[in-house]
Amino acid sequence: MTIAENWVAQGKAETLLEVLEARGLRVTSEQRARILACTDPTQLSRWAKTVVTATSADALFAP
Repeated sequence: MTIAENWVAQGKAETLLEVLEARGLRVTSEQRARILACTDPTQLSRWAKTVVTATSADALFAP
């Protein structure tokens, strides 16, 4: 992964956390760490689609 790809992934992860916060959904420290550690663009995109309608942060990690 290039430095640029890593920055993009980090930005997406931070945006996911901001959306969860804006929607009033509680995020545990473990969930926060998992989101921030993710560098897989496919997974980040999947979470981005889910976060829009999620009723909890747990919904991001549901199979």
